[in-house]
Amino acid sequence: MKTVKQKFVYFAPGIFFIVTILVLMPGLLNNSWVTVGKKWFVDWRTVKDAPFVGRLAQSRQAGIFSYAGLLGWGDASYFEDDWEMVVHQYEVYKTSTGFMADDFKTYNSAIGFQGMIFSAFERSINIAPESALLFFQFITALLTAILLSLLALWIYSELGFVAALFAAGFMVISEWITLFGGSIYWSLWAMYLPLVVTAYFLRKKQFDGDNQHRLALVVYFAILIKSLFNGFEYITTVLIMVFSPLVYYALVNRWRLITVTKTCLRVLAAEFLSILTALFILLVQNAFVFGGIRKAYDYIVYSLEKRSIGNPTSFANDPALVESLRASTLIVIKEYILGRAIKLNLAFVSARFPDWKLKELEVSYSTIFIFFLLASVVFFVLQKSGKQGDAKISSFVSVTWLSVFAPISWFVIFKAHSYLHFHLNFIIWQMPFVIFGFAMCGAVLQFILNRLLNEIHLK
Repeated sequence: MKTVKQKFVYFAPGIFFIVTILVLMPGLLNNSWVTVGKKWFVDWRTVKDAPFVGRLAQSRQAGIFSYAGLLGWGDASYFEDDWEMVVHQYEVYKTSTGFMADDFKTYNSAIGFQGMIFSAFERSINIAPESALLFFQFITALLTAILLSLLALWIYSELGFVAALFAAGFMVISEWITLFGGSIYWSLWAMYLPLVVTAYFLRKKQFDGDNQHRLALVVYFAILIKSLFNGFEYITTVLIMVFSPLVYYALVNRWRLITVTKTCLRVLAAEFLSILTALFILLVQNAFVFGGIRKAYDYIVYSLEKRSIGNPTSFANDPALVESLRASTLIVIKEYILGRAIKLNLAFVSARFPDWKLKELEVSYSTIFIFFLLASVVFFVLQKSGKQGDAKISSFVSVTWLSVFAPISWFVIFKAHSYLHFHLNFIIWQMPFVIFGFAMCGAVLQFILNRLLNEIHLK
């Protein structure tokens, strides 16, 4: 018969997983922890989800696959003001009316599978539009909470409770995770899906030749699902962060170089084929809208060039694009390093303590990175034993710093996009570098405490 302590140890990870979901959900859904400015949260979410809402209204009016099922904005040509166009999408959808004309401006850079799925679901149930939209937001926030909690649970299983607590705690107070987490357009959960399924697959499976092929298949479908729901947004970041758990287990289990090489090549091949599949789907969608494969292909090339590798002179009619393409990569990265990572509302403290003056606390990414560096240095200075727990922490520290290349890849390769989107791209620091960094700090703290307790016990 198990003792109470044994039962608690057995059920603790499950309890941690459920509690993490329950704590994350209010923030992702409604900004309940006020980690984001209230007005900014509402306005940002309203604008970003407008093409999804426009798709729902268009599907109701003309069918789920009208305009190839792409997201977009109805009656776009009637509005010179973008905010009025955004508000119009919600008004048409919530009042169950229709767009004034066959004038649907499609967003041609993403497949928009969430629009098709939720449109089909709405047709199958009898529910008011406003209630349906709230339900769709709830499902999206829940999926994000589940994926993030699974990531924290994986950290728990590898590094212990304190590391997982640090990671989950940051998820809750992260301004950018709160902004993106419940957005139906962004479907943040899909960006973490490849990382999470890869981590759990590698943890569970005994590694051999057959499982290398299975891993490739898992990665293929995970990347494809990500691409179906939010297109190629931050795609280089997502592709690279898949390798974080792979490198971690390679270091912990001391894989042979040939094993690491073969596995990485298979994963790369799976990612490449998945991207080709998604590109083909988007090409077919755009061919229907533009009236031909050639025009669809030209648009995809144009979209890539204006975000990444384009010649500034080719976009002379758009000064903002020219400026973004000519911007210095180092300046762009610098802006993202100095940007705000956390904004804590401390008004509740001053409400209880009148002498408390600090209303808000803002923490930049640069400050966080300094703490990560200090934690890494402290660990490697103190580490002396060769125990398994120490090996795991050592491997995780290495993987954490390697994972920084995932967000940097987007800042460098898609520098022009990053230059124009300082209101968006901070989110990729959390994929997964900053989350891993907080987990690393928790693991190092636990390592230090364990050493102190052991020394006290020996005395």
